[in-house]
Amino acid sequence: MTRTRPIDYAGAAGRLSLADVRELGPRWVVQPKIDGVYARVHLDQRGRIAQLYSRAARPFPRLLVSDLMGACIGLPGSELVGELEAHTEAGNRSAASRGWRALHLFDAIRIGGRYLGREPYSVRRDALWRAQSEVECYGARLPWCEDDHGARSRSTGRFCRPVPTDWRVAPIIDQRPTCRVAEAWADWVERSDGEGLVVVNLDAPLGARGAKRKVKPSETLDAVVLSSDGRAASLLWAGRRFAVSAAGLVLERGQMVEVRCEGFYEGTSAPRFARIVRTRPDLDGTLVM
Repeated sequence: MTRTRPIDYAGAAGRLSLADVRELGPRWVVQPKIDGVYARVHLDQRGRIAQLYSRAARPFPRLLVSDLMGACIGLPGSELVGELEAHTEAGNRSAASRGWRALHLFDAIRIGGRYLGREPYSVRRDALWRAQSEVECYGARLPWCEDDHGARSRSTGRFCRPVPTDWRVAPIIDQRPTCRVAEAWADWVERSDGEGLVVVNLDAPLGARGAKRKVKPSETLDAVVLSSDGRAASLLWAGRRFAVSAAGLVLERGQMVEVRCEGFYEGTSAPRFARIVRTRPDLDGTLVM
């Protein structure tokens, strides 16, 4: 029987506060957390995108990633990791405003067939940049040209959508040293309404525990319990109903609870990733239903 190597996960797990990040040493960096979905990318023997897989190792629907398929973004036989602009409000909005979905690369499992999982992140990122630089130096032209009426295909002369077919669809995520975390937070989170930061240990091999951590903005609000069955609870806040996990909690209708969330969904304005942090008996009875 042939034994297969388990899939390498290159994403962030666990969380840190901004105060925690400031205490990290010089071998840590911060990157913007792109609002999208984790994607593992396989390149064929020409360095073109052959397939994109989700974290659960399922291929993304072709219709969703059609703008990316066949794009030449790296060396042949590479396996890269990035955040795909899909499945989130911010990701879909970015893709719609640009006219095509981007894949924001942040790690590499293989470059040119060489397995990099045991190498430190600094080596993997350097290999990722070198591979993309080599492809960029090919000097491939965009497959369209612009005139007063729009974009036209260079091969047919017909009007077309201006979608790149090379490394431009897969930019590499920026990073800064942790000593500049305040500046990074202001630029990537506060001013651009970003999802947060990812803190990365430059010396850690792929998948090392605690090597990548999320730093997300959060806020708290006080909500009233509408119902609870011991597993989930229905809460009311600012006239909006939303559900949260209530496993192990004994809650009664009308009780006040403090909820921590990571912003709000654009479509419904409901709290995003809401979770109960404590009950507020001091506020019970302050909201009339």
